[in-house]
Amino acid sequence: LALGRALEHGLALADDPPAYGRGLYAALRELDRGGYDRLLIEAPPHDDAWRAVNDRLRRAVATDD
Repeated sequence: LALGRALEHGLALADDPPAYGRGLYAALRELDRGGYDRLLIEAPPHDDAWRAVNDRLRRAVATDD
């Protein structure tokens, strides 16, 4: 997943936090059905506007190990 630009192999999400968040949820659901071992996600900015998105990404990568 990349922020705001097209990729040769992958998904590009919006470059504003609310739209990125909506796209992230949809993309994670779609990719989860694909059964991938790994996903590469470009980190969004780490400022207050992106706090909810970064929190969602942290929870998505957390493991129960």
